[in-house]
Amino acid sequence: MTRVLLFGTFDGLHEGHKMMLKAAGKCGDHIVVALAPDDVVLRLKNRAPNASFNDREATLRASGLVDEVMGSDKKEGTYKILEIAKPDIVVFGYDQTALALDFLRFLEDTGTKMPTKILEAFAPERYKSSLMRSP
Repeated sequence: MTRVLLFGTFDGLHEGHKMMLKAAGKCGDHIVVALAPDDVVLRLKNRAPNASFNDREATLRASGLVDEVMGSDKKEGTYKILEIAKPDIVVFGYDQTALALDFLRFLEDTGTKMPTKILEAFAPERYKSSLMRSP
């Protein structure tokens, strides 16, 4: 079994998210989402999520596109989630460049070996979360 880990807020599961999860499924057969806790979303995006962690988690589980959902690290850059999720590969959405670069820095700094992949975008002009959010 190949465990695939991906990070996200998933605040409103739209078609772009669904395509990302399906693409992650092509990288392995067990999809684990590290879901950003509400306080982390607030800190990173300077706004609270529209849906609570529990609601976002329930939506992901109900989608049938993931096998596990767990809270991501409370402190960015520590990647303690790797010890819990035990992934074989970590994938990033096309717009998670800063996160991917930070993760690669972490791997280099710690001497950790972990395959990574950045997934291709699916209609980002239409399905990017920030474009779909109500003002």
